[in-house]
Amino acid sequence: MIKKERSAGIIVFKKENSEIYYLLLRAKFKSEYWEFPKGLIEEKDKNPLEAAKREVWEETGIRELKFIKNFIEKISYFYKRNNELVNKEVTYFLAECLNEQVNISKEHVEYKWVRYEEARKMLREKLREVLDKANSYIKRHQKESTLFDFK
Repeated sequence: MIKKERSAGIIVFKKENSEIYYLLLRAKFKSEYWEFPKGLIEEKDKNPLEAAKREVWEETGIRELKFIKNFIEKISYFYKRNNELVNKEVTYFLAECLNEQVNISKEHVEYKWVRYEEARKMLREKLREVLDKANSYIKRHQKESTLFDFK
């Protein structure tokens, strides 16, 4: 039987001189891959958003985020752990970072703030698709004052 696993994460971005930069992390155990902050949804988490906030704080030290309304993207994939197939589903939210000081956890070896084009080159296909949707959403809605949801 295939094991199921659920995670949640946040596509964290900042604006600098009208440019958008995305926060990417490089994991210690699979160091060739860059990713957005994410982690397992635990029993103590009330919902995926709470899990995503907790994971971002644990992995980056970032607490001050402005969430983008109505942006939720899910991806799923399979991977093997201890010769067992795992079906992983990850829910991603989108938030602007208000304090860009990053203190990465021991799970990661490096972080970078990168522009969209560079981020696309650093991410695997499914994360690239999520980034594309997030970038389009930000560009499409950036003039709206109702963009943020302070949850």
